[in-house]
Amino acid sequence: TNWATPLFISARLVYHKLFKKAPQVRFGLSVILGGAFRFISHVLAGTFAFGAYSIESGLSPFIYSLGYNSYVFVDVALILVAGIAIFSSKAFQKEVERLNPTKD
Repeated sequence: TNWATPLFISARLVYHKLFKKAPQVRFGLSVILGGAFRFISHVLAGTFAFGAYSIESGLSPFIYSLGYNSYVFVDVALILVAGIAIFSSKAFQKEVERLNPTKD
């Protein structure tokens, strides 16, 4: 049996219940979590798949990959600023409610 599926479904339900009234927080945590996983996967891929390019710089493949993939932090910061600004807009929230009514 797959034990991870019920775990992720339960985590999603708790996450939705905790931050239902705070879409900015939900969005921000999602972006940070996604950015962290993106950074980790890119660093690992860079270390193992593109490690040969680090030889020219004299650095270890892991250190080279950390530096090369640090642009992810800038991406996360830009997405956070833009997304939180959009989610804070009353017009946006009203449109979301109109298109996706909740059954409270």
